[in-house]
Amino acid sequence: ELVNTATSNRWVGKEIMELLLERRGDDIRITQEVVMAAVLNRWAGKEIMELLLRRYRDHTTIMEEVVRTPILNQGGGKEIMEHFWKRRREGI
Repeated sequence: ELVNTATSNRWVGKEIMELLLERRGDDIRITQEVVMAAVLNRWAGKEIMELLLRRYRDHTTIMEEVVRTPILNQGGGKEIMEHFWKRRREGI
């Protein structure tokens, strides 16, 4: 729940996630709900998704529902979609 709350935080979400991953990275489970919260975060979603995709590059499966969701994010949806397409082109 803490991770989900951090990814939803519009002011310091990225900083909180960086701290959590630095201190407890191996214990943190990134669920679809966490990814959805990041994708829907209009203010920091792009940066949080970049952080999550970098950290969990080989362990992340992006569900179709998540791929459709950035369309709703007016703040960073375009950039998030670009990250998804880049991963797909790279075969990840």
